[in-house]
Amino acid sequence: MRDSFIPPVLIRDLRDLTRARTSLAQEHSRIASRIQKVLADANSQLASVASNPLGKSGRAILRAMIGGEESSERWADLALGPLRSTIPQLQAALEGRVREHHRFLVQGLLRPLHFIETEIELVDARLDPLGQEHHDLTDALNRWITVPGVDGVAAWSFIAEIGSAGSPFPTAAHLASWAGLCPGNNESAGKRIRRKIRKGSPWLRRMACQSAWATARTKNTYVSAQFKKLAARRGRKCAMIAVAHSILGIGYPLQRKRGVYRDLGGNYFDRLHADGLKLSLVKRLESLGHSVTLQPRTA
Repeated sequence: MRDSFIPPVLIRDLRDLTRARTSLAQEHSRIASRIQKVLADANSQLASVASNPLGKSGRAILRAMIGGEESSERWADLALGPLRSTIPQLQAALEGRVREHHRFLVQGLLRPLHFIETEIELVDARLDPLGQEHHDLTDALNRWITVPGVDGVAAWSFIAEIGSAGSPFPTAAHLASWAGLCPGNNESAGKRIRRKIRKGSPWLRRMACQSAWATARTKNTYVSAQFKKLAARRGRKCAMIAVAHSILGIGYPLQRKRGVYRDLGGNYFDRLHADGLKLSLVKRLESLGHSVTLQPRTA
């Protein structure tokens, strides 16, 4: 399948927009981290209670803080939604020594943060009509977002970087290599030596890795099971790279064949090694002093 039916200028426009959005998102994260650093310097641990310190509740608290409000009790009372159930913990976390210096710095950081958020919204508003200009791009987008961990932003980035059908790459392995997500091939005396991943497309690798992190929060999916299995053995960073490789390996044939994603399920690895798992569990129970007899479950 070829991408010749899609105007090249449209792919280039999508690439410019998705890369611009990625750069804006990185700057947004950098400023958000600086805000948290300023609050930490004031011994105000908002992030320890609020999962999203810059959400509606966090913004309301920061506005009150900038406005000169001194009471942590009143700050905590500005919490909205489910966060109100943690008001006592929130009040304790906000008790610090917020000085005029901290207020000045936070206010100065919120201004560019708001500007970047507006720019991101404008880019998102531009992406939708571009996709609607071509039916095949919309289909490709809908196929990508069926892959666990891949949201609309990641889907647009994948399409912009590899096309709607990935025709520049003969196989999924070529795509993963171009993204810099292949394992290192370093062997000495018959023993493989761990090494850093090779260089590749930073835009594609970054978005694939972000999608891999997102899979850790999905439930009962193959990719989340793969992430947890590898993270327990090799660590979260190695698991992230491996799952990012898997996401591209799933999405590539999905686009080439215009197929439908069918998840293998969160218990795929248990089913794959069912006998070994049963033996391992039986041994663990016997080591605790139990006598185990396995019987098939009747319907």
